[in-house]
Amino acid sequence: MEAIEFQATIGSDGTIAIPENLAKKVRRGKVRVIVIEDDRRMPDREEAGDRDRSQNYIKFLMANPIKVDSSIPLLTRDEIHDRRI
Repeated sequence: MEAIEFQATIGSDGTIAIPENLAKKVRRGKVRVIVIEDDRRMPDREEAGDRDRSQNYIKFLMANPIKVDSSIPLLTRDEIHDRRI
């Protein structure tokens, strides 16, 4: 698998155009796309709704905690912060 990185602007129709000089490298077929936003901007109403949903999920987890097997040994604070190499 070869990774090709380029910057692009998402069009108003939601498409991302592959630059012409790179389009020849990309074969037709299935590809994996990772989108990373460069600029942080104010969330729109739809995204603000996502924040409310995540807060509701946290409330759900608080009411329904995930049970962890107590037979698994946990690290102590000193073990976590031990910096021996």
